Amino acid sequence: MKLTAAALIFALSGTVAQAQVSPAVGGAGGAGGEGRPSQSAPDAAMPMGMPTSAVAPEVMDLLKMLEKRKETLKDFTGKIDYSVYHPVTDETSGKRGTVDFLVDPNKGPLFSVDFTVDTDDVGKPKKAHHQQVIFDGQNVTTKDFTTKQFIRVNVVRPGGKPGDAITLNGPMPLPIGVRVEEVLANFDVILAPPTPGNPAPASKDQVVLRFTPKAGSKLDFRQLEITVDKKAELPVRLVQTAKNKDVTTITLTEIEINTGRARMQDPNPPANEGWTQRDANQQQPGGK
Repeated sequence: MKLTAAALIFALSGTVAQAQVSPAVGGAGGAGGEGRPSQSAPDAAMPMGMPTSAVAPEVMDLLKMLEKRKETLKDFTGKIDYSVYHPVTDETSGKRGTVDFLVDPNKGPLFSVDFTVDTDDVGKPKKAHHQQVIFDGQNVTTKDFTTKQFIRVNVVRPGGKPGDAITLNGPMPLPIGVRVEEVLANFDVILAPPTPGNPAPASKDQVVLRFTPKAGSKLDFRQLEITVDKKAELPVRLVQTAKNKDVTTITLTEIEINTGRARMQDPNPPANEGWTQRDANQQQPGGK
């Protein structure tokens, strides 16, 4: 399942990451897609990025706001909707649940997603399906309570520091706290015009940024559109278009910030209940 974003957005998103985990984002980052958390280290920033003079002032202000948000964001909770549209088959799979995000002083940003229902092509509940995606600062763990299987993938390179996985060009594409210089070295960033797949936000407090990887990038997506809520100072929607044209969408709603109520799910499976661990490379989409 592609959990970019998420991410959460997460993770968000996202996602949460191009991770072939069975949750979820995903993919960051929310209702239903699949993927494998990349086990490769983030690409080094390109030496020649987009000149700051070529960046629209509003875009620069938003990027700076997201970079500085790490200084004030302690936690948030909310509802998450994660879906993946496959244009080749004209099918959409999705999931819904809740997300908890918090910043640990020792481990950096952490999050867990608790999905409870699969959704159909139009986003309506289809069947109960309990899955969890947990990022503990080092590993992404996916647990499927139907099949009693779990996957655990390390997404931080050896010797990495807390927070190293959280970068727009790494395994966890979350824009919170990412240095503006790093973003502009790896992406062209503009205000995104409305499209049928990602219409203009209804709220005047929200704006959409489009991140397009620089030429020669090793990233496995064509573009990333992130809806930023200027009042909350957080990304609330992520739309990622993969190179194969699959579209992953993560939407966060009912967000509550810095309440102290965010809690991480236990990344370990229940003991003595017949759980088995699967190789991430063999995981089937959707945890099937």
